[in-house]
Amino acid sequence: MSEAPVSIFFVSVFRTDKRQVVASEVPGADDRMADRAAQVRELQLAMGRDLAKVEDTAHFVLRGCGSMEEYGGRFGLDPEQTRALLNLARLEDSHPQLIEAVKGGNTDAERAGLAAKVLVIPGAVKEGDDWLAWVEDLTRGRLAWRVDRRLEELRQAPEKVSELNLVVSRQAKEDFARARVLASKKAGKALSKGQTFGVVVDDYLERYDEDRKKPRPRRKENTEDDPDSRYIPAEVRREVRKRSGGCCEFPGCNHEIWLYYCHLTPHAAGGCREVYNVVHFCGRHHFMLDVGIIKLIEGDANAPVFEVDGKRVAKSRAPPGASNGPPPSRGKPIDPVSDQPPDVVRERTRWPAPGHARVRLRRSGMHTREHHARY
Repeated sequence: MSEAPVSIFFVSVFRTDKRQVVASEVPGADDRMADRAAQVRELQLAMGRDLAKVEDTAHFVLRGCGSMEEYGGRFGLDPEQTRALLNLARLEDSHPQLIEAVKGGNTDAERAGLAAKVLVIPGAVKEGDDWLAWVEDLTRGRLAWRVDRRLEELRQAPEKVSELNLVVSRQAKEDFARARVLASKKAGKALSKGQTFGVVVDDYLERYDEDRKKPRPRRKENTEDDPDSRYIPAEVRREVRKRSGGCCEFPGCNHEIWLYYCHLTPHAAGGCREVYNVVHFCGRHHFMLDVGIIKLIEGDANAPVFEVDGKRVAKSRAPPGASNGPPPSRGKPIDPVSDQPPDVVRERTRWPAPGHARVRLRRSGMHTREHHARY
């Protein structure tokens, strides 16, 4: 009487966090998976060597393909995968440790091919780089970031490269891709995303930034000679922006977008439009200066000392390269809103239009202040 073969399966039951997990042993599964994964890696390396021969001989042209990425697509490879296998094959002689890491299963061909985008470029590896360790240890996202940054450093000066993360709409992303195509055509070479971003920003600033415009000769030597005009010369505006650094000049304020050119001595009181009488203020501090909440008590626009609620407020130091000039004391100084009780109405001569306005200003942590003013 013959005996039939008997297969024995082990069933383990685990209990964790009040949940029951039933796991069954599959005999030989680990060994088979290891063997097949090794075969896949060997096939990927062999495929990369074939792709390298196809590129070297331009064989892909005979198949009607315009690029290696298109040729790889004929066989089910996406463009990134094709380029990764191709670059990896070209490292077999120069970086055998990376190839051995792929064969041994310490990393996969996709990650190694990602690093190969840098390693195939002569001079791209810098002192202190350890691409083998990065390929084995870093996540794919962090590895891709290192690769993209190094490629951008090679296209531009390393000290000029800085990371910028943006979240944009889908339409903006499509428009940026189109802008990259147009910018590359104009430059006569394929531009990276970073280079394209720089080109687009530079073009916008060239169109709209006053600091980019070529300075012209000043039409009037001194605005004090023309008290009726409110025009601030371009040279004065440029000097004020240089002094302010594109930020509100009131100490402690960091507003950068909505800025105005404000007269310390009001135009109605004979204040000129020179650098020493014009400050760069945000809308809120401009308003406070107009209604008298902020007062200039010393200096001029280059080194002002203000008073707010009886306290002195001044910059920690005078701005470098500030233009010198007489203090803004020409004309009869006026206080648009006095410290008298609210029922006393003082005339504001800055705006000659008739009428009254009741100004109510709320400030965090302070009492509400009400002022009456004629505008």
